[in-house]
Amino acid sequence: MRKIHWLLAVSAAILTGQTWAQVQVQAQVVQPQPQVIYQQAPQVVYQQQPQVVVAPPPGVVVPPGVVYVAPAYAAPGVGFVWTFDARRGWGWYHPHRGWYRR
Repeated sequence: MRKIHWLLAVSAAILTGQTWAQVQVQAQVVQPQPQVIYQQAPQVVYQQQPQVVVAPPPGVVVPPGVVYVAPAYAAPGVGFVWTFDARRGWGWYHPHRGWYRR
């Protein structure tokens, strides 16, 4: 790279009538231009997600307008029932112990 810049500087000096000192200063000042690299963005493909409908198991009452949410963990004990409450949402309920708080 330096040889090319030096040859260009000498050629310019000969054509313009500059001195050797001026050519040396110009050769030091000349910096190579940074190369710009363009990278193509990956193509994005959108797929429509299938609609998943989970039917509640038999015995679970789902009020109208409420979406059934399956339990994420096992029942905390014997007698607990997975049910819906308007304030708490879905959760485990025992008729004598009340709502299970995890």
